[in-house]
Amino acid sequence: MTARVHDCVGALIVHDGKVLLGRRSADREWLPGAWDVFGGHVEAGESGPQALCRELDEELGIVPTRIEYLASPRRHRA
Repeated sequence: MTARVHDCVGALIVHDGKVLLGRRSADREWLPGAWDVFGGHVEAGESGPQALCRELDEELGIVPTRIEYLASPRRHRA
């Protein structure tokens, strides 16, 4: 099987000194039941900020008012 690499985005949402996390579904293949930031895969033709805005709208129904780039972790193979 050929390993695939996915570009992903994630949002660290902070308000009044509190961080918002979501709990992954127990039936997920990757880190089931874990607490995680909101985000997902970058679709073909999307920039990172575009993907992040789309994911936050899909998952939470919100539009970010500020996006600040923090880091690019090492790529993981799927």
